[in-house]
Amino acid sequence: MSSVNSINSTLVSGSSSQSGFSEEVMGKEDFLKLLVAQLQHQDPLNPQDPTEFTSQLAQYSQVEQSMNMNKNLENLAGMTYDMERMSALGMIGKDVTISSSGFLADGTEKTVGYQLGGNAAEVKVHILDANGNTVRTIEGTEFKSGDHFVTWDGKDKNGNTVEDGTYFVSVMALDADEKKVASQPLVKTKVTGLDLDGEKSYLTTEVGTYGLNQVQEVQGG
Repeated sequence: MSSVNSINSTLVSGSSSQSGFSEEVMGKEDFLKLLVAQLQHQDPLNPQDPTEFTSQLAQYSQVEQSMNMNKNLENLAGMTYDMERMSALGMIGKDVTISSSGFLADGTEKTVGYQLGGNAAEVKVHILDANGNTVRTIEGTEFKSGDHFVTWDGKDKNGNTVEDGTYFVSVMALDADEKKVASQPLVKTKVTGLDLDGEKSYLTTEVGTYGLNQVQEVQGG
């Protein structure tokens, strides 16, 4: 029947939309109105196949469940964002360990570090400028697996205070057999504020702006 095909095509269209199901495509009232109209105009001598009618109801049920699921996911996303902001607000004034190689230098002491994936025998922390040039190399003193930190006084290898700008941490770690040990650069700094940009929150710190997903540890301030 033409009315049956119309409803089926509408349901299929709604279920295949990449952007999710929308009540603007087929809502409860629209669906019920179509079913009532279909029953009113069916041929009494050739009534609608009950199997097909049941199939229509089953399809609508699937569409409605998907619509409700999308709404629940939207609500959950909103709650997650609110919780993220509350969590970020609680970090203001505290020291945090950031998983990042980049940071801003201003000629004063900065705490940088390295995370070792295994025990090492030698660790070198290189401070690089924005052009990738090594301005200072600091010998690591901790070699066990885990997080370790060193202090950079903001000076280059000649003892001159570096210019303000963006600098990077590069770590080279070797074991007793001079094989590379997995390592990751770290930056330790204090959180000074919160930057809300669209759907994401960023921490503003004394050495730059970082995403919440880059925070590895929070210390009481």
